[in-house]
Amino acid sequence: MQVTWRDNGGVMEVRATGRLDGYWSDHLAQALDELLRQGNHAVRLNMAEIEYLSSLGIRVLISSHKKFRAVGGSFALRAPGPSVLNVLELAGLAALLLEGASTAATSPAASVPKARVEFTSAGARFEAYTLAEASMQARRVGRPLAAGSQGYGEADCERITLGRADLAFGLGGFGEDFSSTVGRFGEFLGVGSHAATQPADGSNVTDVLAADADYLPQVQVLYGMHCTGQFSRLLRFNVNDEATPLPLSALLAEALTRSQAQSACVVIAAETASLVGAALRRTPIESGLDPFAFPDVRSWLSFTVEPAHERRAVLIAGVITRPGSAWLDALVRPVAAEQGLLGHLHAAVFRPHPLQLGNIALDEVVRAWFADSPPEAVLHLMGDDREMGAPRESLLLRGACWVAPLEQPGVPA
Repeated sequence: MQVTWRDNGGVMEVRATGRLDGYWSDHLAQALDELLRQGNHAVRLNMAEIEYLSSLGIRVLISSHKKFRAVGGSFALRAPGPSVLNVLELAGLAALLLEGASTAATSPAASVPKARVEFTSAGARFEAYTLAEASMQARRVGRPLAAGSQGYGEADCERITLGRADLAFGLGGFGEDFSSTVGRFGEFLGVGSHAATQPADGSNVTDVLAADADYLPQVQVLYGMHCTGQFSRLLRFNVNDEATPLPLSALLAEALTRSQAQSACVVIAAETASLVGAALRRTPIESGLDPFAFPDVRSWLSFTVEPAHERRAVLIAGVITRPGSAWLDALVRPVAAEQGLLGHLHAAVFRPHPLQLGNIALDEVVRAWFADSPPEAVLHLMGDDREMGAPRESLLLRGACWVAPLEQPGVPA
């Protein structure tokens, strides 16, 4: 089977030739999945040169229809020959899948809100939406891990509850109290009453908690930040060329500018080109520890030796600021030298998930991703300048970034 496609005024027309049977159905499915991953939300499959359609081929067509509908897009069939049309009609699928036969196959363009602002920056196309004149209240929890630290004990542990308007990240774990969580503290993030941790117990398996009815997740936290409030802006982005991904620092700089604040809270749901970061190997409860000293740092921290987690879905949460926000100094580090940005960002990595077009709701994205499967990893994102040349950092292809001005309790942003 040969599969080709061309952009026809915002609708991607796919042409397939040959037999759509058990042998070739995966080939077509992979091509359609790749188009959806690349951000093509309106696809028409020209069936004029399909000679034969089997049950497995029908399964691919139904699955693709569901996938495009799930992200607010559309998938429909064009020009099937008599034999293929007969199969579709016998299967009761003609009204569902043929273009023009039902509203399910119409272009999604009419239902997608028009972006307030469209612009290009750092090799990517952006759409900026104003959500509300709102901000996030933030407070630091505990004390950051530092060289020469005496380690953490029960007195350092605070239990926080993650409500539906909350965001949190730092060093924490799931348990009833400090003693039941020792050995399982690690990098964590929580967004909209969903939380994920990477326990530093050597298992390399993430753990999750999600809201259920009246239940809200609780996290035992040694240090980090807990934010609550409402996001004010949404940035949608898509690179012009996948060979030149969008640096995380460039996205964060744009988000901070759009927030019109010195400091901001961000959540990003995106497709990765690659991620750069680290995670704790063991819980820092020993006295007199220095987890950042070489060579002991190797036993304390696990770094991405090479950029990792390519072509995955990532949920990033954290804070960003320009130099001068003293109350954040102990928590933030340079994101990228050329941007003059400081930040603290944690990421949960999921299997690939395409996003809907336009102005989407963060809570719906988070709920869907956590319901589908647990994260593959949770890590602290950071730039890597250990080698000569350009420092490496996380790179993204497309996604959504929610941002809000960040307020210290009692001090307006």
